[in-house]
Amino acid sequence: MWITTHEAKRSFWRTLRTVMHTGLPLVGVCVTLAATLFIEAPHTRVGIVVFGLLLIETGVWKLAHQLLPDERQFHALRIEGDQFLHLLRHLHETALALKDDDTPAHRRAFEDVQNMMHQAIARMAEVAGKTDAELAQAQEISSAWGC
Repeated sequence: MWITTHEAKRSFWRTLRTVMHTGLPLVGVCVTLAATLFIEAPHTRVGIVVFGLLLIETGVWKLAHQLLPDERQFHALRIEGDQFLHLLRHLHETALALKDDDTPAHRRAFEDVQNMMHQAIARMAEVAGKTDAELAQAQEISSAWGC
């Protein structure tokens, strides 16, 4: 089985992200320990310890990932999924409100959220399996036809 150039690039970036996620905190710990154990000048030690702590935080919070290219191709589905999770939280809130006080307004709010979730599932089905480029091309075609 041959690996395409695109798959190799994706694998490289994914590996680099993993190495940075685990490697930066480890390097930060080593720098911090080395500074506290081997450097006697207080000002220098503090500077190096702060640098080590910044490396640790950069790795833990995945801040360096923003410097690497984004390999995602299915942004629309990701956005719809995030919005669905937001609706799920809202559904829970409205269900609790309905449980506490069963009024027509709370029942209507609960049903509205359910309807929004059904619409979100339909939108997810429309964009599932389609890359950003494919969706943009479909949008161009539909706008050219005046749909």
